[in-house]
Amino acid sequence: MGDMDACARARAVVVNRALRVLIVEDNAPNARALESILRHFGHESRIARDGVEAVEMFQSWQPELVMMDIMMPRMDGYEATRRIKALSGEHFVPVIFVTALNDNTSLCKAVEAGGDDYLTKPYVLEEIGAKITAMQRIMVLHEELLRHKTVAERHQIQQQKELRVAEHLFTCILNRGSRDLPGISHWVSSAAVFCGDIILVSETPQGSIQILVGDFAGHGITAAIGAMPAAETFYGMSAKGFSLERILEELNQKLHKVLPPDIFCAAVALEIDPERKSLKLWSGGMPPIYVRHHDTNELTGIPAAHLALGVLSPEKFTAETRVIPLGGAESFLVFSDGLIRAESLDGEKLGTERLETFLMQNSADGIDLDALRGLVDTHMGGHEQLDDISILIVDTAQLEKRAQKDTQSAAETTDPLTWRFSLELEADSLRRVNPVPLVMNLIQEIQGLAPFRQHIFSILSELFANALDHGLLELDSSIKADSDGFMRFYQLKNERLEDLQDGRLMLEISHGVEGGDGILEVRVTDSGEGFDVAALRMCLDDNEQYSGRGLPLVQSRCESVSFNERGNVVTARYRWQPGVTAMDA
Repeated sequence: MGDMDACARARAVVVNRALRVLIVEDNAPNARALESILRHFGHESRIARDGVEAVEMFQSWQPELVMMDIMMPRMDGYEATRRIKALSGEHFVPVIFVTALNDNTSLCKAVEAGGDDYLTKPYVLEEIGAKITAMQRIMVLHEELLRHKTVAERHQIQQQKELRVAEHLFTCILNRGSRDLPGISHWVSSAAVFCGDIILVSETPQGSIQILVGDFAGHGITAAIGAMPAAETFYGMSAKGFSLERILEELNQKLHKVLPPDIFCAAVALEIDPERKSLKLWSGGMPPIYVRHHDTNELTGIPAAHLALGVLSPEKFTAETRVIPLGGAESFLVFSDGLIRAESLDGEKLGTERLETFLMQNSADGIDLDALRGLVDTHMGGHEQLDDISILIVDTAQLEKRAQKDTQSAAETTDPLTWRFSLELEADSLRRVNPVPLVMNLIQEIQGLAPFRQHIFSILSELFANALDHGLLELDSSIKADSDGFMRFYQLKNERLEDLQDGRLMLEISHGVEGGDGILEVRVTDSGEGFDVAALRMCLDDNEQYSGRGLPLVQSRCESVSFNERGNVVTARYRWQPGVTAMDA
């Protein structure tokens, strides 16, 4: 109540304050009479003798109220009012017409020109005072509305800026995987700014391809809240070499823990092994997965065998997968229910029958993503998209060609050569550069070790990360005890990397020949204080945590891995045989 009284008192003060009033009147006695009345009420006034002079004086003096005559030389009051209102912009400058004309036609023309009130001659002192007071109240309300509008616009600009940043972060996290791979095509269409559908693709250190297609309940920001933790968990565990089953268990536990009960993630998880010609499949709460057999023209559906991720507690959840041999040429179609629920202008859903007809008629040589998107666009016909749509197509024929190319490249490797190079990065470079892709490209150019790319990449990545994270930044891997810790670890890493002033890291790569085999030696040296080497020697098979899996993974790939006593120099020896793939080795 006290705040309302104070606000009312403040408004009263504003209403009763003196105004700058422009009198537009070609009759001098009338103008002086108005000037005297305004002075009586404490207002300051100036006189313009016609409409042209009124517009000029309005621009130079900027009055707060105008008292306008109608019949004047050079420019009448109607035109002068229109120009003054245009110059006022968003600010409310009331115009009170003061004239001897009192017919309805003149009144209507005054209102149409932008007039806010009307006074007839002869003047009545009390009436003029009441009209001005009423205009002041309107002016106060208008200024308050304008101020609220300005604040709202400022908030909107800030929200849009924050939304762009959030959208950029969201997109970067979801799209950080290996999504452009031969034999894999995909499309995600969002019904809102943030999308509740996700397609995550990752190449594992073992050379397989892991894929997660997810559809969170609802759409927009409500559905998308689970997308980022799901992406962080999936990419982090896949890069560490976790099995598909273990990733699913962690995803379910994470989503069950952090999401409200009405938000869950219908999902399909795949792991494709091109070399072993097999596909591992898990489906929970999603529409059927369609398989189009190119040779027999058959179309089969694989229904979901599980509930969506995040529905069941970890104790009740099962990550049991189905293994499908890839013996021939097939296309697998995975999609969210937004595809079959897409509506036409008549409200008719696309439906499974129309989709199956399309697949039978247009997919003899594989399912064409562009043609499928065309089906959706034609059916919707410009209708508003009501749900997110995600589509993933896996073409096993293209995957087979990819696997054959990798295998054939073994014969294309040159004989083992003798060479060496080194690369040293200072603190400023470490903040901006990841040297692993550069080093990989150099090794490929010199020796052509395409069949062993996955092994060598994982060795370089783990040793570089180990030296940077533990040697220079002195981070503790135990922070990554769970998926929450995984995110905290990388947040802390970014902070320490930005603060790093001194420190360097050297990669020394050498290659030689031993008994006809090639020996690739990777040595990584950091300028840090070193660390307890024994604490890092954890068994890969017995460790199911986020942390501590890097070094055992390197050891499983290499002939030997050794540290100096201080722990800031690690040397790994990788042996390869000409004509033998990494799978056979």
